[in-house]
Amino acid sequence: LTVKDDDGGAATSTFGVTVRNSSPTIAALPPLVTGEGTFIQLPPATFTDPGFDNQARITAEDFTATIDWGDGTVEPAADITLVEIPGREGTLTRGTVQAKHAYGDDGRYIVTLAVKDDDGGLDTKTFPVTVHNSSPTIAALPSLVTDEGTFIQLPPATFSDPGFDNP
Repeated sequence: LTVKDDDGGAATSTFGVTVRNSSPTIAALPPLVTGEGTFIQLPPATFTDPGFDNQARITAEDFTATIDWGDGTVEPAADITLVEIPGREGTLTRGTVQAKHAYGDDGRYIVTLAVKDDDGGLDTKTFPVTVHNSSPTIAALPSLVTDEGTFIQLPPATFSDPGFDNP
């Protein structure tokens, strides 16, 4: 720091500054409701971070995200869409995280979303997903004609159910 007066006198002093990392902040997420076997889309989860890319210092602020769907499934990183909007001095870096998932069975699940910056700062948010049972469906069967007292053979009946086993 240099201070000069109007007569040409000057004084200089130096001091160190330590900048600590600030963790990203994820906005709250609403509860979701879906039926089993139906894909749900994670609402665009938004986050902010005071860190930003600095071309003069050749630094970049980068992020990763993980999603634990609460049913024993963790979303593969390749299936998560993370979009970063770089900030600058006085403007927070912003971003969104998106993914989709289908639950194999009805129930209430707690989803955990985590966003981590490249300096180790981490924020997590949880939100519930309620999954309702979806009824099975039976394929149409042909009409049958028979005589009284005669056995009939039921043709193979096929059915489907959107629920599935989740090992």
